Amino acid sequence: MSDKATESMIQRVLVGSAAMAMFAAVVAFAHAPHCRAPFAALLAVLIGLALWEYYELTEHLDFRPLVRTGIWGTCGYISGLYFASRNPAFAMMPHAVLLVVLAFTFWRHLRQQYENPLANLSVTLFGFVYLVVPLGCLFLITYAPNTDGRWWLLYLVLVTKMTDTGALFFGKSLGKRHLAPKISPNKTWEGAIGGTTVAVVTGLIVYLSAWESAGIELSIVGIVLLSFVISVVAQFGDLAESLIKRNAGIKDSSYLPGLGGVLDIFDSLIFTAPLCYLYIAAFVSV
Repeated sequence: MSDKATESMIQRVLVGSAAMAMFAAVVAFAHAPHCRAPFAALLAVLIGLALWEYYELTEHLDFRPLVRTGIWGTCGYISGLYFASRNPAFAMMPHAVLLVVLAFTFWRHLRQQYENPLANLSVTLFGFVYLVVPLGCLFLITYAPNTDGRWWLLYLVLVTKMTDTGALFFGKSLGKRHLAPKISPNKTWEGAIGGTTVAVVTGLIVYLSAWESAGIELSIVGIVLLSFVISVVAQFGDLAESLIKRNAGIKDSSYLPGLGGVLDIFDSLIFTAPLCYLYIAAFVSV
């Protein structure tokens, strides 16, 4: 690797490690009394920022999404998840918020008569399908019933992000065969395999160090298979965001030193969070 690439990798690892430490502290207190609402608020802010960055990308392609509608809708949807987790009477609130966002988006276009309504409606609402609903699963995982969701969230984020780190390291040092040259020229098969290997090892470390104390019953074979699938899906999520950024002609969704943008941080979680939540709902939280 060149000196510049090495410096970039060191910066990314240092910033990523600091962010992971702060994340671990937030997760540790997520189940403390009166902390559920602040956790939901923090998640709403982060997802809202990711959605805003996505809308910014689409504006480079001359689309005109309803940004404020999307941001307020994000806050409403996460609030719905929060109230539903506190009282079963509010179980339908997140769905009601989505219906309101859908209706309000159409109403704005009917009232203002914006140009190219079909394209702009699609871009606005796709943000919810692509970002808000999938990433809302991070809240559902944290407060999943009959299990300690904090450990699941920590496991999910560690496996997903170590996939990114492993893919970057092995791709820079050993990468030769391009994985998807037309979408992301820097990604290689060697990096993908290395990232998956690191992810599986990370999953095993979390399993051996914390699974028993968390009271979660899962075999070693099960954790290896789950970590493998999460890693593969994480890399698919990364490529999916790269497809959008490449179409918009943008390298990073924003700029945070060593990380890119909020959307760049969340991209690999967009598909892994729903996957992990569905696994917990089907096999653990019963």
